[in-house]
Amino acid sequence: MENAWPFTSVTHAFLEGRSAAVVVGSDLRVWDLDDRQLIRHVTLPYFPPEKDFRHGLRDVACTRVDGRVVAVTGGYDKTVRIVDLLAGEQVGDPLTGHTSTIWAVACGSLHGTPIALTAGDDTTVGLWDLRQRQPIGRPLTGHTKAVRSVAWGRVDGRSVAISSDRDTVLVWDLEASPPMPRPLEDLGGEVRAVALTAVGGRPVAVTGGEDVRLWDPLTGRPVGPPLFDGRDTFVSSLACGTLHGRPTVLAAIYGQHVRVWDLEEHRRIGPTPPGRYADEVPAHWTDPATGDVYDLTGDLVDDDGDRWKVVDYDGIEPIVCELPNDPTVAFGIVDAHQEFGLSSVITPGRHR
Repeated sequence: MENAWPFTSVTHAFLEGRSAAVVVGSDLRVWDLDDRQLIRHVTLPYFPPEKDFRHGLRDVACTRVDGRVVAVTGGYDKTVRIVDLLAGEQVGDPLTGHTSTIWAVACGSLHGTPIALTAGDDTTVGLWDLRQRQPIGRPLTGHTKAVRSVAWGRVDGRSVAISSDRDTVLVWDLEASPPMPRPLEDLGGEVRAVALTAVGGRPVAVTGGEDVRLWDPLTGRPVGPPLFDGRDTFVSSLACGTLHGRPTVLAAIYGQHVRVWDLEEHRRIGPTPPGRYADEVPAHWTDPATGDVYDLTGDLVDDDGDRWKVVDYDGIEPIVCELPNDPTVAFGIVDAHQEFGLSSVITPGRHR
């Protein structure tokens, strides 16, 4: 069965004990991941006969409302729709309040009530009671540009949201009255995706754009330097989870690949890295900008006498981490050299 337009978003749901993928585009479809069979095809009533893409869906998230598994959607028609996935039908009338395209949807809970968060071109974040199918208070304001990503989580037992436009990321305490935003500091470039997770029992906000960064959502400050150190193509989407009990982040890179990182060890997961990355760390590496030659065969010691180790190599330059290893703090070796020295392992090049 073909879709009228490309799929724009996918999320996961459990239906009657089975794992399912819920995808949206021109319509909503549910796939059984065990059998890889289409089990629901929901055409929502606002699609016009001419199949204008501006009437399609942009994002979807799933949750439970009074025992029912539902999908919450947002898109070009500015409305929020709730779909009962088992029944394959829309629940009630569309929820209205946004004044332009909805780009992002997330689900969570607030004081035991299932909620949805929606964000879009009108620069606001909508908060919705899914049981009563109505807004909770006024839209959250604080962004000055289109909000393209939103996520929900808990921080110190409180319900929080994180939202981003390209230049600003805000963390909201949803239990405050009214919710007040706390900005993340020094984003280091455009942001396209946000997520909330925990590492070592500590809440962590994750942002993706020109690189992937971790943040303390309570203070708005970074937790170490970027994971990707700025050398990947733009990250378009993030998802956090666990693998063998360890916290991970998946980052989709526009048009190229998905990278999976162990957040406790700052280590790429998977035996087959993308083709542009090397499988082994070189014994020597030359900085093409300066001609400096880095000897990686022995101990890495910076100018203060602290030891480092190479934790990765992305095919462009080695990634290093100071010992004792804080797994969330890593640098490209050039940045480490500029900030900490590492003079003992460097032969200056001719390009200076």
